[in-house]
Formats: sequence, C-alpha cells, structure tokens
Amino acid sequence: MSTIKSDRVDFEKLLNGLDPVTPHVGVQSTEQSAKPQENQPQTPPIDNASSAQLMQEPLFFFDYDSERKGIRKKCRKTVLGIVNHVIPENMIDDEYVQDKIEQDIETLTELYMQVKLNTVMQRANVEMTARGNYTARSTEVFGQLTDKIQSINKQIFDTEQRIRKTYLDLKFEIRDKKSEDFATGMSGDNNAGMISNQSGNGHVLVSSSKSLIEEIKNVKKSTYVTKEAKAEVIE
Repeated sequence: MSTIKSDRVDFEKLLNGLDPVTPHVGVQSTEQSAKPQENQPQTPPIDNASSAQLMQEPLFFFDYDSERKGIRKKCRKTVLGIVNHVIPENMIDDEYVQDKIEQDIETLTELYMQVKLNTVMQRANVEMTARGNYTARSTEVFGQLTDKIQSINKQIFDTEQRIRKTYLDLKFEIRDKKSEDFATGMSGDNNAGMISNQSGNGHVLVSSSKSLIEEIKNVKKSTYVTKEAKAEVIE
C-alpha cells in the first residue's frame, strides 16, 4: 500500500538516479565512487595522430603573388587589345588614356583573381570530400562557390563590354577636345592682329571671336547713327 512516506522514499531514489521498483539497491558513497575499479577494463586512448597528419598535410601549393602577377599580365593584354582596336594610335599616349588603362587593368585583375581564389577553394572542397572528410555543409559550400564563380564571370563579361564602350566615347571626347583647342588657337592667331574702328582714346585690340562680333555690331550701330544724323541735316 502506497503511503506518503514510501512515495517520498521512491522520489528520493529517482532523484539519486535509482530505480524505486528494484529493492535493495544502495547508493554508492562518495568515497566508493572515487575509488578506481580494479577489475574494470581501461578504455584505450584514442590515437589522433593519423587525423592530425591528414589535416597538416597540404592539399596543394598556391603562390598568391605569382598567380596575381600572371593574371595582371593577362588583363593588361586584354585591355591593350581593346584600346588598340578602338583608340587611334596618335591618341594612345594621351595622359588620360594611360591613366584609364591602368585603372581598367586593376579592375579586371581583381575580378579574375576572385574567380581563381574561389576555384581553388572549390578544388579543396572536392579533394577533402574525396579523402572521406564529407559533411552536408561541404555540399552547401560547393554550391555557394559555384554560384559565386558564375556571378563573377558575368561581372567580367559586363566589365569588358563597358571598357570597350568607355574607350569609344573617350575617342570622340579627345577628338572634339583637340578640334576645339585647335579652333581656339586659330581664332586667337587670326584675331590678334585685327584692329577695330577707333573708339575713344585709341584703337581696340580684338582678342577673341566673341569680342570681334561685339565690335562689328558696335561699328554697324555707329555707322547707322551717323547716316541718320546726316539725313536730318539735309532735310
């Protein structure tokens, strides 16, 4: 028959990790539990030497500086190919064009380097999986790297197309600038020796096409006023 006292004893057994149904099961004292069991077989230590050796062994060698140098050389060839196809030879030495070439080479180098690094990490993922170090996370990482490589390749294609268009626009900008400078120089040379009608205390030197036009207007206006005055005198 269950009583409050017996229920309390059973509850204490449960708290101590004992089965209250099984009789005569005592709890080991702290001293007994602390003593080593002489007849209990000892668990052999786990040998992690093979795993440590596997992790320390390099999968491959990657020379970052050498790889980047080779990629930059390839990008310089690509950009110069676009420039030589679009920009006339007499414009290539322009300072702005040279600065733009270096900027575009650096931009392409960074994009191609990102593709290379992600490809290396993808290779490492595959080789670790081939060695038996496979987890569900490995598949997830592989998929993310694949998507990233495809995205960067698209950026490279778009960047090269944008570079080509930039140099096309730049060619016409340089051509218009040179034409404008040439026209300004010719206008200055032709107008420097031109002298307008006398005004005030001497002759006025015309230094630009704009001032020449203004001076012509003033001369016409002055001539018109003179004619009007003579007509009034005759009348």
